[in-house]
Amino acid sequence: ICESKLGAKDINAYDIDPVAVRVAKENAEKNDVHNITCGVSDLLKDVDITGGLYDFVSANIVSDIIMRMAPDLGRVTKIGATVVVSGVIDEYAEAVIDCMETNGFGISDIMSDNGWKGIVFKRVK
Repeated sequence: ICESKLGAKDINAYDIDPVAVRVAKENAEKNDVHNITCGVSDLLKDVDITGGLYDFVSANIVSDIIMRMAPDLGRVTKIGATVVVSGVIDEYAEAVIDCMETNGFGISDIMSDNGWKGIVFKRVK
């Protein structure tokens, strides 16, 4: 919803939980946002790329899930795409960074707050 309000044109939102997907659809409607398509996917397995690769991906999930989806991020993003991850506990940040770098992403920015990190990556290869 925030990405839409900030000007994103077409948005696809995914979650493994069908209830979360239903609630996301309801929230988009309540906020008068009509450019979000919500779907069920296990990580990035069922993400639709028929309209082209993504310029921007955001994920607010735990570190082990970020690392599990890192190999597929290259399949769904363009070179130069921005990937923002949050929900990273400080003690796991280096592992997330190493995993993302191994999968073709470089660090663009890191934000810290109260034991948590948000990390911005750019796809470099």
